[in-house]
Amino acid sequence: MEQHYMDKVSIEQLAEAAGGMPPVAFSRLFRSETGLTPVEYLSNVRMNRAKQILNKKNSRVKEVAATVGFRSEFYFSRMFQRMAPMGL
Repeated sequence: MEQHYMDKVSIEQLAEAAGGMPPVAFSRLFRSETGLTPVEYLSNVRMNRAKQILNKKNSRVKEVAATVGFRSEFYFSRMFQRMAPMGL
């Protein structure tokens, strides 16, 4: 996920990459190891990368959203605002 955070990634793809596990088993194991669901973890990776990019001058929200894997700048903005109080 760290390398492909900008791509659309499904639980099935992650489970397959983890050795062909069933998606439900992969999700449970992932959560037990990280404390987060795969979706939550991927969102954190994307938001941390977005924060790095936004700290640079001349960063536009629309471009940053697309760079980190969001198709909608509006959804990205909502997610960013929701996660920012958590300390990204």
